[in-house]
Amino acid sequence: MKKKIITSVAVLIVLSLGSLSFVFLKVRQNSTDSAIRGNLAQLTAATNQYFLDHEQEWCAWDDLVGPGKYLQTVGVVRGENYREIFPIPRGFTELSVTTEGGRIITRPNHK
Repeated sequence: MKKKIITSVAVLIVLSLGSLSFVFLKVRQNSTDSAIRGNLAQLTAATNQYFLDHEQEWCAWDDLVGPGKYLQTVGVVRGENYREIFPIPRGFTELSVTTEGGRIITRPNHK
């Protein structure tokens, strides 16, 4: 009887640890998604400012990012390639980027 109780407790501990690791993975994913959305928000704001400052129909990565430009740099969080979303047309409605794991993160353009 005592062995069954110990085995049951061990099973509950293993199940609890499995649940906790799932929760931590979900928190980590939400955190990285939030960081990527933050990058997209910066790119959105910089792009909108670029269109206000210039009479262009398209915006390129090199128009926005680099020394003396709207953004100095954009940090990569999960292997995403922000250059792939360029060129961006005037009047764009959202920006999306794909992580190395294949997740698509999107941020609408709230003008």
